Amino acid sequence: MPLTMLVVCALALPVRGRLLTIFSVPPASASGARASDRSDERIRVFMVVMPWSGSGARGAGEREYRVSGMGVVRPIPPMWSPADIVDAAAEAIRRAESRLCKEQAVEGIDSLQERALQSMLEGAFTAAGWTVARETRYPSARPRSRASGARCDLVLTHGAPLQPDAAPSLFDPVEPTPPEGACWIEVKMAAALDVEGAAPGYARALSDAAVRDAATLASEPLIRHGMLLLVLFGASEASLRRDVARWVDETLATGIPVGQPRVRALPIRDLRGNAVAAIACVPVSPRDPA
Repeated sequence: MPLTMLVVCALALPVRGRLLTIFSVPPASASGARASDRSDERIRVFMVVMPWSGSGARGAGEREYRVSGMGVVRPIPPMWSPADIVDAAAEAIRRAESRLCKEQAVEGIDSLQERALQSMLEGAFTAAGWTVARETRYPSARPRSRASGARCDLVLTHGAPLQPDAAPSLFDPVEPTPPEGACWIEVKMAAALDVEGAAPGYARALSDAAVRDAATLASEPLIRHGMLLLVLFGASEASLRRDVARWVDETLATGIPVGQPRVRALPIRDLRGNAVAAIACVPVSPRDPA
């Protein structure tokens, strides 16, 4: 098949112009398939931004788009970065801790309930420019009744909301984000210490609840970008980092495909023995089909 090229020039301020060269890349298909049989293919866009004066290009980049059978060009969402997720979450914790310090609150941030933490993270992720949905049903649960099925704490998309899990309606977004393009985040919060010493629920939160959430994310074939967000409180940064590393090793040993965690730590008021907050974002990959 000959390579098809389309050149489009567009004028935009404050840049003098943008030159987009679109190369059509045929997808892999069975031998003998005709071009008209392809209902979906990818194209790669190479964009060069011309400066106001002088020679040469000011910048260049590539982005993938998807062409539907109707000829509509749709951008493929960019990859999700665990570092970006953990940075936004850490900033939310830092702001909340600063506010509690100014208020001289009797209880610290390590006394928050997980639901309150999720609300805080929702605001931080929205401020970072993402569209956020809470308590969203997992893709495998969507054919069932809307009142049933496991739900994910937070789902992020790049602008367009997540594809609705109900029958299509006139109020649905024109170009919703499919589950594969979203970032599915489960949040787990645990404090290592309380006023009486070691908190009994800390180890259980890591060994049971966090592992169970990671397993759920890994079991969903339509979730390409799953992440577990651990918000831990303890006596020192070193001890919390060890706990995160141990959790990753033990979870990998169970066969759950988790990746390298991104960890941020910050000091908090020591009201119950916890002087540090550690926020870890652990990517979770889908399991290979058996």
